[in-house]
Amino acid sequence: DLGGVTSLTIGLGDGSGPGGAGTIYVDDFLLDLVGCISAFHPLGDLNKDCRSTIEDVVILAGDWLMKDFAVTPVSPDPGQLLGHYLFNESAGSATAADSSGSGNNATVDATDLDIIWSVSGYNDGCIEFDSSVAVTIPSAVFNGVTDEITISMWVNGDTTDYPDRVNQAFFVAGLTSGDENSWESATWDIDTADAYGGQWNHYAAVKNTTTGVMNVYHNGVLVGQTTSAAGAMEGSLAGDSILSMAGFDSETTPKVKVDDLRIYGYALSQVEIAGLTAGSVVQPIEPIYTEYDLDDDGSIDLSDFAIVARDWLEEK
Repeated sequence: DLGGVTSLTIGLGDGSGPGGAGTIYVDDFLLDLVGCISAFHPLGDLNKDCRSTIEDVVILAGDWLMKDFAVTPVSPDPGQLLGHYLFNESAGSATAADSSGSGNNATVDATDLDIIWSVSGYNDGCIEFDSSVAVTIPSAVFNGVTDEITISMWVNGDTTDYPDRVNQAFFVAGLTSGDENSWESATWDIDTADAYGGQWNHYAAVKNTTTGVMNVYHNGVLVGQTTSAAGAMEGSLAGDSILSMAGFDSETTPKVKVDDLRIYGYALSQVEIAGLTAGSVVQPIEPIYTEYDLDDDGSIDLSDFAIVARDWLEEK
């Protein structure tokens, strides 16, 4: 009976106080129900009950023959652009022109306006951020946003310059700026950021309150999703929006280039997101569409069934 347990101590000594000398390292501490430690369940145990049984076969059958698929690019609707910033300005410019036709030019503030504009963008020029640079997008861009929105941009930064800040892409959206903790969110946890550091990468965040779906895309691939985000957005309350390199304290920190910032008034589909990346995309089925590609070959087939069969009735 664990009901009387109030604390658990790990250390050196006799229980009443510390003892010994030196350092011990503790890692991967796990507290789980006795008899079924989830971290050690068989690979063929899909429902995490620590046994491979007919219930796991039924789960696998639900995704049977699902496989990675190609996404053919389609151009988004240009008439739905709320703001489009190419960042092709020349040295000294304090304005980033809005190419959407709406006239919502952004204001640029920086310690040195001569050095932030670069010709080495993803497409022509770009803007180069350090902690002194801020691009203020006028509130009129978001005035009509209520149900759907898409924000996309190209980003180029060297992950080795700030390894502690590239472990997650986080997209949040809510009614007002009063209580950000209540905002709905979609997150992409990044394991191999160094694989695409120092090159141009496309990011897109999409919300559709009608379907309740929020998506995060990386280079056209769906990498993060929430399916219970039905809360409305009140763009008329947004005020001006600031694009900046937050979290760095000095101008000597690494710089990040940004190009082709687009804000759409509707939820772009994946084929339209792929259209912004200028190339076809192969969408993996894991982890968004299934968690049961057991052999990581991009399809749910007999090889996955063989893994369930291999672990048949094994219990841990």
